[in-house]
Amino acid sequence: MPKMPFSFPGGSQPELDYQDMADRNMAESYWQMEVVKFAHLHGWRVYHALPARRGERYLTAQLGDKGFPDCIMVKKFLNGPSYGKSIVLAVELKSTKGRATAEQLAWIDAFARTDGVVALVGYPKDRDSLFSLLSGAYDMIMAWKKNARLAGNPLG
Repeated sequence: MPKMPFSFPGGSQPELDYQDMADRNMAESYWQMEVVKFAHLHGWRVYHALPARRGERYLTAQLGDKGFPDCIMVKKFLNGPSYGKSIVLAVELKSTKGRATAEQLAWIDAFARTDGVVALVGYPKDRDSLFSLLSGAYDMIMAWKKNARLAGNPLG
């Protein structure tokens, strides 16, 4: 298995096996690492800001509106009929028990209403659907976006 392009503090890179993920109380950080790893394996460029610990709290330095998505991914398709087209994927990842805040949902909705951008909130139970998007062709990803919008659900 390829090494992750990132690691835990101290440099460790655990092997992660998430069969039956929906039944686990998975920490959000592990879920984020698995998604980033899978995205890299399928040619996506990924940005994910890591919060710093300050006392008992985690803080992410920012300027602007709260709730920006966890991961921003970009992929330019280099083969097939979609050659040269690009997609931006904005994903707010949550643990099994986590819930998106109103600020996070506002960002996801704003991204989802933008042409060429697919936006969603992803939980471990959504692993197969999210990984299908990340490994899918341009037309399949854009069809998913259209169907999510037609269903009135910008969050997938």
